[in-house]
Amino acid sequence: MKRTSANGGSSSERDRPYFIKGWPFLGQLPALANDLIGSLRRFAERDDRPVEFKIMTSNAYLVSSPDGVKEVLTRGEPEFTKGILTSSMKVAFGDSLALENGADWRRKRKLLQPLFMKKSVQAWRPIINSNVDLLVERWSHRDAEGSVVNITTEANHLILDIMTTIMFGEDMSPERAQAAAEVVTSINEALFGVFCRSFVLRGSVQNSKLAQGKKFRNALKKFNDIVDHSITSSTAQPTSTLIDQFRLLKSSDGDQLSEKEVRDEATAFFFAGLETTANALVWAFYYLASHPNFADRIAAEASELSESHLPDFDEAERLPFTHAFVMETLRLKPPAYALERRASSETKLVQGCPLRKNATVILSPAVTHRQTEYWEEPDKFYPDRFESGSKSPQHQFAFFPFGGGARKCIGMHLALMELIMTIGRCAQKFEFRLVDDQTVGDKVGVTLMPDRDIQLILRHRRPA
Repeated sequence: MKRTSANGGSSSERDRPYFIKGWPFLGQLPALANDLIGSLRRFAERDDRPVEFKIMTSNAYLVSSPDGVKEVLTRGEPEFTKGILTSSMKVAFGDSLALENGADWRRKRKLLQPLFMKKSVQAWRPIINSNVDLLVERWSHRDAEGSVVNITTEANHLILDIMTTIMFGEDMSPERAQAAAEVVTSINEALFGVFCRSFVLRGSVQNSKLAQGKKFRNALKKFNDIVDHSITSSTAQPTSTLIDQFRLLKSSDGDQLSEKEVRDEATAFFFAGLETTANALVWAFYYLASHPNFADRIAAEASELSESHLPDFDEAERLPFTHAFVMETLRLKPPAYALERRASSETKLVQGCPLRKNATVILSPAVTHRQTEYWEEPDKFYPDRFESGSKSPQHQFAFFPFGGGARKCIGMHLALMELIMTIGRCAQKFEFRLVDDQTVGDKVGVTLMPDRDIQLILRHRRPA
């Protein structure tokens, strides 16, 4: 991705955003609705300054320079707050942490943060271990060597089992698990349409039934029924589940979450923890099958720990290449492919460009993660770039799959634990190959998904 140099152009030109004209009235809405990531990448190719464009009558900016990304994420409030796209998700996830601003966000982050520290999430390691063990055992007993697995379905069911046990203390039946996975995917896909309509239907109708659409409303009702059933039917011991821990949280001044807030957080965490991690895991398996040499290195690394057991997350520091493999997957296929903020006041970024008040500001890992200024051969899958001693990334905010600043994803440590443990264990026991050299593209919803179910050929790994 070659762009105009920061030193190019006159000083007066460099002091304002690069403007891209669009269709009358519609602006860039048709292009973004047709190919969101492709359009953002083309915008970023124009210039390294913030790129200004219209979405209907709304002003929007793409900030793709790592310096600009750093400014937006680290300055945070009150200059940059969650905006119109975030507010359109409240119909699904209520006033949950990720959707809040200001004092409400600070209060909830302070309450919830201790549950998601790196040391705290280690308590969930046995749950992940046992579920991955069950997956490995089930695959080990498949009838035919070289049998085909739908890795999209397998990954979704694995993360769903992990998340329902962590959150509600229950194992879903296969039928309910399949229904839950399908409805979460439906919400993911439908929310992209909700986002688009939110820009068209501004003001009081932004969150109306018209903006939401029938497909989204139907999927959301099914999802809420699943969550409500899991809450009411849980047989876990009190205090052992995450939803119970939400209820027990108390600040030093006695502040606690209300029951509505507990449910909002449970719903949002369940959805986000399932959809983002499951899609990242699907992409990781795809790269395992596409790059058997890297899979061999992961297997050898895991086997060096011990021949008698599979790797645990507390040994992740001794799995540097597996960690690098996961990071490279998140670089090329970041589940949170775009972040949105609202410029709440006249603001200047490091490039010195003023942004209009109330404009939408878009930061896209899917764009910045592939810039040639900061990544060598950016479109190549090359995990070694993340190993110790590597010069990548060349800028702290050239890589931000979990966001950054004070609002960095609270579930980051859990997601990494799930990904590293699953990939390390499965690569140690099995070899994967793509069926008929499938070419898999991107599909955008709330998260970045493969555009089809991925089929892999599964074989037992023979001792080296």
